[in-house]
Amino acid sequence: MAQMAVATRQATLAAGLLAVAVAAGSIVSAQPVPQPTYYVVTQTPGPAWKADVDFRNQPLADHFQYWSHLQSGPLVIGGPLLDGSGGMIILDVPSADAARAIAAADPAVKTGLLIATVRPWQVVLRGARGTARPGS
Repeated sequence: MAQMAVATRQATLAAGLLAVAVAAGSIVSAQPVPQPTYYVVTQTPGPAWKADVDFRNQPLADHFQYWSHLQSGPLVIGGPLLDGSGGMIILDVPSADAARAIAAADPAVKTGLLIATVRPWQVVLRGARGTARPGS
């Protein structure tokens, strides 16, 4: 009888700990949670880039205006790399083709000032400062 009472207390304790862990979100579901896929657009100087001119003085007004209009849509985050080697933009679009079309429509890409490369990127880690996708 004593062994049965101990086993019952252990089972009750285990069930209680499991309930606390699940409520705290520390137990991961057995079902894999799909991770969001974004598209990274890297932009590097193209043939029309003036090598002896700082990126802040390149003719990029149309480029900035183009991307500014996408801030309320697929643009997640973007900006120049401060070493002058180009820039990076993260897009939230349904496909690589959609990301390539957006990148190709950039006036700086059309004029050869920048070259754009698109790669898929999957979010696996997210810190406390990470932004959540709308609706997630």
